[in-house]
Amino acid sequence: LMDGRSFANNFDDFCLSNRTQYLSENGETLNDHWSSRIRECIYYLTPLWMNAVRNDSENDFSVYTGISGYALLYHHLHKKLNDGNSSDYLTKAMKSINMTKRWKTRTPTFLCGTGGSYAIEALVHRSAKQDTIATDALEKLIAMANETENEDLPDELLYGRSGYLYSLMLVRKEFGNFSGLDAAIAKVVDEIYRSGIRLGNNTPCKLLYKWHGTYYLGAAHGLAGILFILMRTPNFCENADLKSAVEQTMDYLITLRFPSGNYPSSLGKETDKLVHWCHGAPGFIHMFIQAYIIYGKEAYFKEAVACADVIWTRGLLKKGYGLCHGTAGNGYAFLAMYQLTDDLKYLHRALKFAEWIFDYGKHGCRIADRPNSLYEGLAGTIYYLVDLLKPKEAAFPGFY
Repeated sequence: LMDGRSFANNFDDFCLSNRTQYLSENGETLNDHWSSRIRECIYYLTPLWMNAVRNDSENDFSVYTGISGYALLYHHLHKKLNDGNSSDYLTKAMKSINMTKRWKTRTPTFLCGTGGSYAIEALVHRSAKQDTIATDALEKLIAMANETENEDLPDELLYGRSGYLYSLMLVRKEFGNFSGLDAAIAKVVDEIYRSGIRLGNNTPCKLLYKWHGTYYLGAAHGLAGILFILMRTPNFCENADLKSAVEQTMDYLITLRFPSGNYPSSLGKETDKLVHWCHGAPGFIHMFIQAYIIYGKEAYFKEAVACADVIWTRGLLKKGYGLCHGTAGNGYAFLAMYQLTDDLKYLHRALKFAEWIFDYGKHGCRIADRPNSLYEGLAGTIYYLVDLLKPKEAAFPGFY
């Protein structure tokens, strides 16, 4: 089922082997062979990226395609790379995020709104031990909770309520229940729930959401992303109505699966084309993994396995190496499965997708509109490679 959107995957799939073929003795980091190959690629790509973003226009401040996303990568390099430049990366992260201070939107979301800049500002200044600035950014983020009452705000991840919810949960990981944080989370969860119930009323889908007139299903604009974020909220399991509604919705979604194991991008879409994080199995897999953790239903685990197989076959995308619709975003699916199962097959697959990235730029992929950005371009690719060094700690940025 090759439809011109992906390259044939000619890598050998996993065959039985011992852990040391991939991992060091401690089981937490990659072995020397893999670690040095990945670092070599990081040390080649990162200076290219840093030079390129120096000349980037300063009118895009978003995490998705702009300067906040650069700050997030610099912060990631600061925390994870251990190459002797840690403090330099932190300085660059602060410089980038401070450029976004003059950006004011009423969009509270992480990827495409001011919420993301505030959240990253809080994290970066926390790392720099500048707690007053961090706290100030945190308070501004929590104050944006009022924006979610706007009727025109969608519920999806990029521009909507679940994107704001993600911002709140990201800072919660670092700051705990800061004053007003959990109340803001509960408020937005309730709004998303009520919105979904209202639209799903009298349909076979218990919770339903629309973006620009379309019932999207994938991670970026649709149900897979919204349900994934909801299931990761702190009191999800205590909210019986919500827990039941999410389960019923996922059980309905399973009935829409294509024979290949892939998923449609929106309700009524009959074409099995897109194997992207934003649309299709690479977004759904995270929802099913989270669902399996919470509900323990074997059906959810089976769906995740099927998604992973589709991504292995059709996941080396002609659209490039990025997160949103590229090889790195698809590689994160395997890392999530590896973290769930401890099955080396998935680590093998994640590393093979990294091996594809070692030939960055040589496959004739389409050049992204924002080729240096976190979600469409090189920043996201580097983020993935750095995460591979400690595969058990890897987390898709802007999503986990």
